[in-house]
Parts: sequence; C-alpha cells; structure tokens
Amino acid sequence: MKAYKVFLVGRRGWRCGPVLMSVCARGEATVYYARGQWSEAPDWLWKEGYGLCCFETEEKAKDYFNSVPYNYSELWEVEVEEIKKELPPAMDLIALESKKFQTAVEDGWAEGTIMARRVKLIRQIL
Repeated sequence: MKAYKVFLVGRRGWRCGPVLMSVCARGEATVYYARGQWSEAPDWLWKEGYGLCCFETEEKAKDYFNSVPYNYSELWEVEVEEIKKELPPAMDLIALESKKFQTAVEDGWAEGTIMARRVKLIRQIL
C-alpha cells in the first residue's frame, strides 16, 4: 500500500553521511531508512501494538511536515506492509527512548496517522 512518511535527516556517527530516521523515535526505538530497502518496526514495539508512523494521504503528511520544528526533514512516498489504522495510545517520547511504555499526557497522533510493520522509501516529495 502507498503511504507518506516524514523523516528527520540525521547522522549515525561523525564518520557517516546523512541518514533518514523517524522524526520522533530516539534511543532504543530509532529506525533508520534507506532508499529501496525495507525498514521494520523494532520487535519489542510491534509486540506492544506500535509500528512505524506514516500518513494515509499526501495532504495529511504535508500538514505534519509543515508543523515539524526541524530544519532537516524530508517527506517521502513510501510503500508499507502490515497496516494498523486503529492506533494505540500515544507514548511519552522520552520514556520510549529507554524502552519504557508511558502514555503521553498531551498530544495524540497527528490526523491521518497509520502504523505499519514495514516501510520502504519510494520517492522524495519535499
């Protein structure tokens, strides 16, 4: 299925070039992405009902992209497998870094969010 995903452009280490990673996930929850390759949600997250966040429509993805407070972000069309449209509670991102599950007090999922087990980059939009 086609979907859309916003990425943060970052670095794995000082010798590595730029890499794409999820905007919000850090620490143990970090997933890296490369063109033409499948990336998967960490098993420990998938087992708890959480996957890789994407958007069903380009319009909703652009709305989120324009709200992201990072200068180094990209929007991509992606292919996704094993979709979840009914989302679990949003988690506190600081707790998630160390594999702790704590429901976020504020903010839920951005409108149009879906989750997938697997994501593959197709083409960059922004």
